[in-house]
Amino acid sequence: MDGIMTGSGEVKRLVVAYLPPGTDIVAGIRETVEREGITSGLILGGAASLRRVSLRNCRYFKDELPLDDNYRVYTSSDGPFELVGLTGNVATTEDGGLVVHLHAVVSSGEPASRTYGGHLLGGEIYTLGEIAIAEVEDVRFKRMVDPATGTPHLTFE
Repeated sequence: MDGIMTGSGEVKRLVVAYLPPGTDIVAGIRETVEREGITSGLILGGAASLRRVSLRNCRYFKDELPLDDNYRVYTSSDGPFELVGLTGNVATTEDGGLVVHLHAVVSSGEPASRTYGGHLLGGEIYTLGEIAIAEVEDVRFKRMVDPATGTPHLTFE
């Protein structure tokens, strides 16, 4: 298929972080990768209880690209929530900035066990957060804006 890009490397090390109560989960993950010097990595997963969560999803499919904020829906909800799925990556931008791209699935306490998911924008840790991150080597993850979609996507060097 035209347009598919791949990159390959090796897992250099596994970093596991504990995020204490009151920490914003996204800020805590970002601080962890900065502290550990990770610029190319994979968010393997995590477990957390959350007081609140903020997610972003697609509202509808636009007939024409590029995408803009009018097609997105932003949801912030108070918990309690359990983080039941977390994935993502760590990359750099063209100017060397760090990007932590996260997607999550959370399950609510009330209504019982209703699940929500999407692009994770933030969430306050209630009792604990445990996150696993794999640093990769022999390939650099970069995030660049696709001119056709207007969306930053992963590229490899």
